Amino acid sequence: MRAVSAGARVVHRSADEPGGPGLAGRMLRVLTEVAASARQRGRAIVESGQAQAALGEGLDSVVGWAGRRVAPRIVDTLIPYLIDAAIPSLRERVIPLVIEDLTNSRLVEELLREQSRGVVSHAAERFRNVTAGADDRVESLVGSLLHRHRER
Repeated sequence: MRAVSAGARVVHRSADEPGGPGLAGRMLRVLTEVAASARQRGRAIVESGQAQAALGEGLDSVVGWAGRRVAPRIVDTLIPYLIDAAIPSLRERVIPLVIEDLTNSRLVEELLREQSRGVVSHAAERFRNVTAGADDRVESLVGSLLHRHRER
């Protein structure tokens, strides 16, 4: 509409000049016709209820394009800066909270207890096996010494 208004001002100024509207008048008519046609098409789309669908399709298309073309570039460019900016804050604020939560967690305590029991149980089993083997050797040695002593 602004273009049509500007064109009308040009035509009115040039109408006063010798030779009449000429090219400016023809441009104004074309612009007026284009604006009227666009207005009619817009009304028809809105009245038919297709405006929302057309807008949705257009937005889907733009969002899809942005997702394929723009987002990866933004991510690749910004992620290193975001990580560099976030790490000091994570070290100062987040990690101590996580450690505190883990330290005071009943679940972690139970897991540590179970793991300790498993380690102790495994060590006891291994100790039993080693001592049983040693006991067998000592018994064999004592038996052979006693057997020799009886033979004499």
